[in-house]
Amino acid sequence: MKKIVFFVFFIPVMGYASKYSDFVDALYYEKIGEYKKSFDLINKIAQKDNDVYLYKYLYNIASKASMSNELKNLSARIVEIDSTTADNWVIYGNTLAGEGRKDEAIKAYNKAIELDPENIDAYYQLAVLSSDNINEAERYFKKIIEIDPSFKTDSYYNIAVLYSLKKDEKKMKENIELSIKADPYNLKPYYFLAMYYEEKGNKDLAISSYKRLLDIEPTADVSNRIAELYLSIKDYDKANDYFLKTLEIDPDNSKALWWLSLINENKKDYKKAREYLSRIKNWEEDVDSVLKMSYFSIMDGDMASAVGILKNANKKWPGNPEIAYYLALGLMDQQNKENDKEIKSLFEMVVSSNPDNYEARYNLSVVCERLNDVDCFEKNFRELLRRNPNDHSVLNYLGYSLIDRGLKLDEAISMVEKAVSLDSENSAYLDSLAWGYYKKGDYQKAIEYMEKSINYLFKYNREKDPLMYEHYADILVKLGNYPKAYDNYKEAVLNGASPSVNLKAMSIIKDVDPYYLLAQTPFSIPEFKTNYEFILEFNSSYRKLLKRKNIKFSFNALMQSVLDEKYLSISVLGPLYTPVLSLDLYKDKYNFKSEISDERISNVDIEGYSVLICSLIRWYIQSAYYADFKGKLKNIKYMDKFYVYENVFKKGDRIKMSMKSNPFSFDYIEYICDDTEFIVNLSDFKVVKPGYSGSFVYYIPHSFEFKFDKTSIKLNIEKIDIKTP
Repeated sequence: MKKIVFFVFFIPVMGYASKYSDFVDALYYEKIGEYKKSFDLINKIAQKDNDVYLYKYLYNIASKASMSNELKNLSARIVEIDSTTADNWVIYGNTLAGEGRKDEAIKAYNKAIELDPENIDAYYQLAVLSSDNINEAERYFKKIIEIDPSFKTDSYYNIAVLYSLKKDEKKMKENIELSIKADPYNLKPYYFLAMYYEEKGNKDLAISSYKRLLDIEPTADVSNRIAELYLSIKDYDKANDYFLKTLEIDPDNSKALWWLSLINENKKDYKKAREYLSRIKNWEEDVDSVLKMSYFSIMDGDMASAVGILKNANKKWPGNPEIAYYLALGLMDQQNKENDKEIKSLFEMVVSSNPDNYEARYNLSVVCERLNDVDCFEKNFRELLRRNPNDHSVLNYLGYSLIDRGLKLDEAISMVEKAVSLDSENSAYLDSLAWGYYKKGDYQKAIEYMEKSINYLFKYNREKDPLMYEHYADILVKLGNYPKAYDNYKEAVLNGASPSVNLKAMSIIKDVDPYYLLAQTPFSIPEFKTNYEFILEFNSSYRKLLKRKNIKFSFNALMQSVLDEKYLSISVLGPLYTPVLSLDLYKDKYNFKSEISDERISNVDIEGYSVLICSLIRWYIQSAYYADFKGKLKNIKYMDKFYVYENVFKKGDRIKMSMKSNPFSFDYIEYICDDTEFIVNLSDFKVVKPGYSGSFVYYIPHSFEFKFDKTSIKLNIEKIDIKTP
């Protein structure tokens, strides 16, 4: 008996537990998005229980899973089970509306209102279905407001949307303002207005609407949109301000940082452009950002960083032709011959991926020429000419490259002649043509074209090319005009020619009148004054000069020369840059001060040698050796490659000057007087430009070495500053 009672009691518990377990499982499947499994479990329960709640739950799952057939059946089943609940008719109406059965849906919604006259969902759906009849739709939305005023902002908003669709801007604005008035902090009306005005092309009103929105809720998206609208009307300053406002809200906002980098690029403030771009998270992982950063670095004068960025990018994206192209250009700009093979490989990859890339093929040809790869540059230059037979730059480049190697001279000269016919006043093309005739041995034609080249160079104030002056000098040598050849070799050196030009000039100075040479050597500077900074090194073992033993020391020193006043001053600086020795020479007078106190060195000797050394320096750098003898050059003796001067500083002294290894300036001086003999070696000649805008440059030694009595004094110049007159 006990067993029977237990069995009867347990049966319903078993049924309930099974349904409960299925329901829990259904909830789980719904949560993880497996709607079909959830639907099947609930449906199994619903078919047994015929509970309207379960069918509504099934309807909800079917909606999420877009199960259209099930929705139709379920909504009908819901009203069939319970036709007295308004919400059930709203569900049914929604299904009918979704199927496009508008009239039936309206009946269902009206049935819901009949059951519940204040059913807001039914009125809302009727308003939506009546959107083609704006008066009817407006009536429904206003009914919603009447039922529940808390729906004012949404209802007026929806009415405004309907009027905007009907292009009734006046009523649209009225209702949007009513929506805003009902809830000034509701964002939807502001967004709608802003986007409405954007669509209409009224950017000022769109900006105004976004600003109202930004005041209520500052977000990066809205601030960025305002900035982008300012960009579209080219108001870059205001765009900049709003992108900065974005960064106040979100310091890492990539869109704002990107645009700020571009705005600063437009302002040519490449340092700031780099700064903003570098703040974008993982910018190194984006090809466009990498290319931009390399460009900004180049324009900011940091080619090394640009090349480094592109090298890393080339490793990350090997085979990317755009990265390879810009990396090759960056390496070319560094003008390091050791990079040429890598540059060639990069351009070859670019050309291989896009044979129509004209600029890449041109640059490939150029680097092949630098590598002396004749087959490569000739093949690629000729391909460019096949595509564009009148590209005078290519005609000249290929023609000159062949001429300079003595290859195919007639064809090469014809190419350059064609280039000249297309650009008749191009100095570089005329120089190439002159060089072609030089190579053929026709020096008269060569000089004719060379002089045209130089004339156009000056006529159009073009940048001086040292190779052009070297060519001019080479042609003049063949014609026996050595003085003019010497002048042009010097011009080549002053404009950066290679050291080989010095050797060419040295080979012809024997054929130039020595007094003409003398007139070309002065480097004295006609400006008001020149300042020098140098290191003075002293090394002596002379027993007469030193009372005990060898002495060595090194000091920083300053020198100033003023040509018109025949003034020269030198200050030797000790610790804390305080002068330990100073000497001022002014015409025939001097003022000497010394803080050196060393029993090894006589103060009298220090003063005497200092005055003599400074007098020699002044005589040289102010070019007194020429300036004081302009009217009586014959008083200067020329013997065995030495210019000899007598009675310079005092009666009986003698100075001998020579160009031992530098054809453009004296680099060796001997001074003899009584028992004193000085030898001065001048070296490390460099071209120096004034510290102001001007066309003059000067050829100045940066090392003076004085040798006398087993003593050496070196002046190694570190800086020269030529002041404005």
